[in-house]
Amino acid sequence: MDKLSSLLKEVKAISEKYEEISLLKGEKFNLFDILDRRTDEVKTHSAMIAELLNPKGSHGLGDEFLKLFLNYLKTNVLEEKNGIEIQDVSNTSVFTEYYIGKINDEKVKGGQIDIYLSNKQFNICIENKIFAGDQHLQLLRYHNFLNSKTGKLLLYLTLNSDAPNDTSIVSKEKGLRLIKDVDFYCISYSLDILKWLQECLKSSVSYPILHESINQYIILIKSLTNQLTSTLMEEQVKKSILNDIASAEKIKSTFDSAIEDVSNRLRESVFEELRKDYPKAEIEIVNIKSFRSIFIRVSNGRLGIESFNGKGAFEKQSLFVGLLVENKENQKWEWKNCDIIFDKEQLYKKLQDFEKGDITVVNKVVNKVKDYINTKKLEVN
Repeated sequence: MDKLSSLLKEVKAISEKYEEISLLKGEKFNLFDILDRRTDEVKTHSAMIAELLNPKGSHGLGDEFLKLFLNYLKTNVLEEKNGIEIQDVSNTSVFTEYYIGKINDEKVKGGQIDIYLSNKQFNICIENKIFAGDQHLQLLRYHNFLNSKTGKLLLYLTLNSDAPNDTSIVSKEKGLRLIKDVDFYCISYSLDILKWLQECLKSSVSYPILHESINQYIILIKSLTNQLTSTLMEEQVKKSILNDIASAEKIKSTFDSAIEDVSNRLRESVFEELRKDYPKAEIEIVNIKSFRSIFIRVSNGRLGIESFNGKGAFEKQSLFVGLLVENKENQKWEWKNCDIIFDKEQLYKKLQDFEKGDITVVNKVVNKVKDYINTKKLEVN
């Protein structure tokens, strides 16, 4: 037992050391986190990227950031034959949520483009995905919109350069399939947007407010893509483990059962409180494989709260609330409009607090769920 305790204390000391370094570097203070906008695709990510790309943007640096972005694409993303011309781009128009018409019956035209860049030389559509699922024939519709345009380019932006699923790029009725690196290109926040932003940071060094705003956004993206963890800290923890592998193995073998125990009790307490607020609602508490979830039936699907054990399906295993909607065409359920309640690090701290008798943890989860229901104007069945 002394060895186990010693190893835990050693790892805790290492963690606290690098937590302090993170605080000193200012990584813990982030306006996007404070304003609860870290995963908002439209109001945070599309808005920030579009504003920087806009030659007429409030940053005041004209087409500097746009040229950096286009040059990065030409050098790192596009094949030579699909290159775009970069001459005078100061007249480029940049839009968010650009409306291209009502979605037609065949689902191959219409919709809203997250970010759209247009001038006489090129037309670029950026489909921005943080955690939202692909819409039916979404990229195919945008591809069709671009077909008659000059210098057409369709980019699919995700956290880690994930490919779109067939729902978005395949029309069986029309016998059409978009081809990656021909009809569209996948880019990522974790690599492409970060590298571009780091170049923007260099260009804004003489503009302190702009420079710090970009830096804050870089920190947010590093957080979303799990790049804030110090490799030096990881190496020190590995050394501690390898110095006492037997104790580390015992800790590993009991970790999951300890988390399961306290997370089940938290979930049950949240369940009981929700029953008080929605006594006529169909509420179920379920175990799905390793997930620990609560579902509430609403008019357009099921409201879900998962997972209380840090193994959720949304943003690196956060505890989240979201709408689970049936996609009848693909015969599967898909998450929509998910909001984080606690990220994984916060969740583990809250589980510790709950274990010590802090009932406010339950209230915070319940209040977040109620706010979600009210904000989204969901009708609880």
